[in-house]
Amino acid sequence: MYWNRGFFRVWLVLSLAWIGLIGLTGFLWGAAGLLGGKAGAADLLGTMVVPPVGLFVVGYAILWALAGFRKS
Repeated sequence: MYWNRGFFRVWLVLSLAWIGLIGLTGFLWGAAGLLGGKAGAADLLGTMVVPPVGLFVVGYAILWALAGFRKS
Protein backbone atom coordinates (compact mmCIF):
# COMPACT_ATOMS: atom_id res chain seq x y z
CA MET A 1 0.00 0.00 0.00
CA TYR A 2 1.04 3.57 -0.66
CA TRP A 3 0.39 5.25 2.68
CA ASN A 4 2.16 8.53 1.85
CA ARG A 5 0.25 9.14 -1.35
CA GLY A 6 -3.05 8.03 0.21
CA PHE A 7 -2.78 10.23 3.29
CA PHE A 8 -1.65 13.19 1.18
CA ARG A 9 -4.76 12.81 -0.95
CA VAL A 10 -6.98 12.52 2.13
CA TRP A 11 -5.40 15.67 3.57
CA LEU A 12 -5.89 17.46 0.25
CA VAL A 13 -9.55 16.45 0.01
CA LEU A 14 -10.24 17.48 3.61
CA SER A 15 -8.51 20.84 3.08
CA LEU A 16 -10.54 21.52 -0.05
CA ALA A 17 -13.70 20.42 1.76
CA TRP A 18 -12.96 22.93 4.51
CA ILE A 19 -12.54 25.70 1.95
CA GLY A 20 -15.70 24.53 0.19
CA LEU A 21 -17.62 24.62 3.46
CA ILE A 22 -16.64 28.23 3.92
CA GLY A 23 -17.77 28.95 0.35
CA LEU A 24 -21.03 27.07 0.91
CA THR A 25 -21.71 29.12 4.01
CA GLY A 26 -21.27 32.30 1.98
CA PHE A 27 -23.44 30.89 -0.80
CA LEU A 28 -26.23 30.02 1.61
CA TRP A 29 -25.94 33.39 3.26
CA GLY A 30 -26.41 34.99 -0.15
CA ALA A 31 -29.23 32.58 -0.99
CA ALA A 32 -31.06 33.76 2.11
CA GLY A 33 -32.34 36.48 -0.19
CA LEU A 34 -34.56 33.78 -1.68
CA LEU A 35 -36.57 33.72 1.52
CA GLY A 36 -37.09 37.45 1.49
CA GLY A 37 -38.26 37.48 -2.13
CA LYS A 38 -35.34 39.63 -3.27
CA ALA A 39 -33.76 36.99 -5.50
CA GLY A 40 -34.34 36.38 -9.17
CA ALA A 41 -34.65 33.28 -11.35
CA ALA A 42 -30.87 32.97 -11.69
CA ASP A 43 -30.50 32.70 -7.92
CA LEU A 44 -33.15 30.01 -7.78
CA LEU A 45 -31.47 28.05 -10.60
CA GLY A 46 -28.13 28.31 -8.81
CA THR A 47 -29.71 27.00 -5.64
CA MET A 48 -31.04 23.98 -7.52
CA VAL A 49 -27.85 23.22 -9.50
CA VAL A 50 -25.02 23.84 -7.03
CA PRO A 51 -25.86 21.15 -4.41
CA PRO A 52 -26.02 18.16 -6.83
CA VAL A 53 -22.85 19.25 -8.61
CA GLY A 54 -21.11 19.76 -5.29
CA LEU A 55 -22.19 16.31 -4.11
CA PHE A 56 -20.79 14.74 -7.30
CA VAL A 57 -17.47 16.55 -6.84
CA VAL A 58 -17.22 15.45 -3.20
CA GLY A 59 -17.95 11.82 -4.10
CA TYR A 60 -15.39 11.84 -6.89
CA ALA A 61 -12.78 13.42 -4.59
CA ILE A 62 -13.34 10.73 -1.95
CA LEU A 63 -12.91 7.96 -4.53
CA TRP A 64 -9.77 9.65 -5.85
CA ALA A 65 -8.31 9.93 -2.35
CA LEU A 66 -9.03 6.30 -1.52
CA ALA A 67 -7.47 5.17 -4.81
CA GLY A 68 -4.22 6.70 -3.59
CA PHE A 69 -3.82 3.87 -1.10
CA ARG A 70 -3.90 1.15 -3.79
CA LYS A 71 -0.85 -0.16 -5.55
CA SER A 72 -0.84 0.78 -9.21
